[in-house]
Amino acid sequence: MTTTPGLTGLAVAHLPRIRGGDLTRLSWRGWHVDLDQHRVTVPVQPIAGKNIDDLDLLLGAGYRMLDIATAARLSPLPQLRVRLPESMITQIVAVLQSAQRIADIDSHRGVFDVYECTSRAWRDSGMSIPYAVLLRSLRAVLPPGVGNLAGYDRCARPTDVHDLYTAAIHRWRGQDASTRGVSTQIA
Repeated sequence: MTTTPGLTGLAVAHLPRIRGGDLTRLSWRGWHVDLDQHRVTVPVQPIAGKNIDDLDLLLGAGYRMLDIATAARLSPLPQLRVRLPESMITQIVAVLQSAQRIADIDSHRGVFDVYECTSRAWRDSGMSIPYAVLLRSLRAVLPPGVGNLAGYDRCARPTDVHDLYTAAIHRWRGQDASTRGVSTQIA
């Protein structure tokens, strides 16, 4: 394990497990993350009053401690695309377009959150498709070097968020967003 500087007040506890061995629990600003030898997990915990950015930083610390790369991952979209009926793909695209419009409107007020915009569009659509598919769609088109959606959301400009939705929509339609002039880079 490596150490993680910069998280003042980070608590580390070693908890015994029923199956044997210890589990390492990191705690910071009310969030908890568990580490075992090869993975980082978030245990069930209350979220009221907590900042999601703090969880993102704590997760990043856990990944670094276990030397787990977060940017190098396979896109889940090709596997999903093969298994989903066209009617569901149409619904996914419609919800992503709605979320994009919500993000565009929210960004004019100076506030936007990819998770909140996506959730609002999903609720408005009647929640007829799995929410996880929407998030996987966005994660699949994150620019290289961006570890996760929360980290992207924290650093992105309104045009970046718009382009992220466009890239996800293009992927579902079988189009390559890079050939359409869509930029998903964070400056």
